[in-house]
Amino acid sequence: MPMPWVARSLNDEERAQVVADPTAATTLAAGKDHIELKTTWHGLKWLLAAGEDIPSGAEDAILGGTELPSEPGHPARLIDATAVERIATALSPVTADDVRDAFDINQMLDASVYPPIWGDPDVLEKKVVPAFEKLRKFYLQSAADKRAVLIVVG
Repeated sequence: MPMPWVARSLNDEERAQVVADPTAATTLAAGKDHIELKTTWHGLKWLLAAGEDIPSGAEDAILGGTELPSEPGHPARLIDATAVERIATALSPVTADDVRDAFDINQMLDASVYPPIWGDPDVLEKKVVPAFEKLRKFYLQSAADKRAVLIVVG
């Protein structure tokens, strides 16, 4: 079953709300200022970690931060504004070409990167690169606004 990845940029009040009541994470994540990576998130995390020219810490954009108590089947993580800034700094120099260079169909299939769509000839340009660009823009803006990020998978 596909597990979509959703992240939302949180202001201080919203961050305090989710810290006080982590059960609100799933509902809060789907609000305004959010992005969804559908099922490409696992592959994107793998690529950000595997890329030779991609700074360490960029992969934390996917599952960084602190795990929150959450609904079964909907793991939630909270990344504070300081960590968002570190992630944005790591993502800042990364380009779509860096992601393309890290993309290796055989390695991804051998590593059982979920979902097993990496052999599709269109997946890189039609799904992965746009997802990366959306993710990078989201973190750069969240860092500029000094906001925390809430992530919910599933």
